[in-house]
Amino acid sequence: MVDAKQIIEREIQCIPRRSLPQNIYRMAYRVCRSNGLGKHPEIGPTLATAHATALACVLQNYPDFEPTLRLLIRERCSVDED
Repeated sequence: MVDAKQIIEREIQCIPRRSLPQNIYRMAYRVCRSNGLGKHPEIGPTLATAHATALACVLQNYPDFEPTLRLLIRERCSVDED
């Protein structure tokens, strides 16, 4: 069975390091996704929810930010969700 840390590590590979806002986005995504996969999530458990929440956090201080995402092989970037 794959645990949450492994899932997040694979997914974070699709968000490259770049500028300060991009790195903040990576950090916020990791926190949001960890919360969503936890036992008592306050954020929904889907990839889309984690990305949307992380993006909203960054846009508060960097309104022109557009995230850079890598399109990699499905097995590296995501796992099948229930």
